[in-house]
Amino acid sequence: MLLEQRHPCQQTPVEDDGAGPVVDDGEDHDDALWEAVTELLTTLPKVLGASWRPHFDRLLPALQPYLREAHPSSDHSLAIGIIAESLNQLEQNGSTYFEQVVPHALRFSASSDCTCRQNSVFCLGVLGLFGERCTVLRYMQSMLEALQPRLSEEEEEVVCDNGIGAIARLVLAYGCDLPLSSIVPAILARLPLKADKGENAPAIRCLMQVAHDERTRGMMECHGNALLSVLACMLGSDYAEGPVQLEIRAFLQWLHAQAPEQLTAMAMALAEPSQRTRLLECLTPR
Repeated sequence: MLLEQRHPCQQTPVEDDGAGPVVDDGEDHDDALWEAVTELLTTLPKVLGASWRPHFDRLLPALQPYLREAHPSSDHSLAIGIIAESLNQLEQNGSTYFEQVVPHALRFSASSDCTCRQNSVFCLGVLGLFGERCTVLRYMQSMLEALQPRLSEEEEEVVCDNGIGAIARLVLAYGCDLPLSSIVPAILARLPLKADKGENAPAIRCLMQVAHDERTRGMMECHGNALLSVLACMLGSDYAEGPVQLEIRAFLQWLHAQAPEQLTAMAMALAEPSQRTRLLECLTPR
């Protein structure tokens, strides 16, 4: 009712002609109310997971009017943000929405509004990670072209962090199908991400995956020192949450098992003493 402007606390909406929800494009919104709606609709998917699907089926049509060009960028940001978080929690269960959502995410990734760009870029990464392979590959070039400007030095840091996270999610899903020789150094150069620390997780996971995969492992050799420096920086820090910390430690121990002397020498060569200490502690058997 709130999204369709039908609640008694809202002004009388434009008459519904029976074709679906009608939202007045020019209607002002109460900021506090809209913030509460957004908080609710981005929290529920996290709680319900895959069980959010039937609710999202009913929610998406109510959100679509807010994606119209006539609406302000704050409405675009609200709608695409709720959609992105819903699809992130639905994972593969939300893959059928890809073609319905991706045109909006592509369009708003170039919005003049920072938050709208941030939400749209995050949405592109989620769509790429969980969409059906044949469908995503048809849009891959458009998605990469939309993400590239979001990584520029002129972009807002939080948008850039989400751009790195989006690219990383594409790497997690499509690895060898992407130009990794340019993507990997671009990700490494940005880590650790500070404006949106949550995006460190997909970024570091994609780098570890590239190093693990026999098909791509060779290209990581020239980035070994940079990767070790990033991993050492993240160890024991708030850049990465508990599960990611465990994954980093397991990955480093795997690397050490492959070439113990070489990895120890690389750790000793790190310029930052605290990084050397954390890394060597991780590699030392207890």
